[in-house]
Amino acid sequence: MRRFTIATFFLFCSAAAYAHAPTAIVVTDDQSGGVYLQVMHPVSDSRDHFVKRVEIVVGDEAAVTESFTFQTTPGYQRVTLDGVALPKKKTEKPIVITITAYCNKGGDVTQEFTPQELKLDTK
Repeated sequence: MRRFTIATFFLFCSAAAYAHAPTAIVVTDDQSGGVYLQVMHPVSDSRDHFVKRVEIVVGDEAAVTESFTFQTTPGYQRVTLDGVALPKKKTEKPIVITITAYCNKGGDVTQEFTPQELKLDTK
């Protein structure tokens, strides 16, 4: 019984080490002047272990949800900001854009940005 318990413990620990959450969300420019996000999530097999979903919330309103069935590269998932719109009416408090990325094996990362950080039109 003790041997089974030790083996189960090591199996559980190795599975937990294998599955990990994305580590960061980075704003990046491309050559055409567009802006996209890189959800940093280093993996060895980007078809089996990947960022499965990214949710973008503007203020209190859900704006965009993108789902994926594999990861763009072994180092990160590329996410465009198409469809992210700022509220039309002015608010007294600053607009906060919350982005959450979820790993298909478990875990997530959430970061907050201003429209300026994401280079969104604030006019």
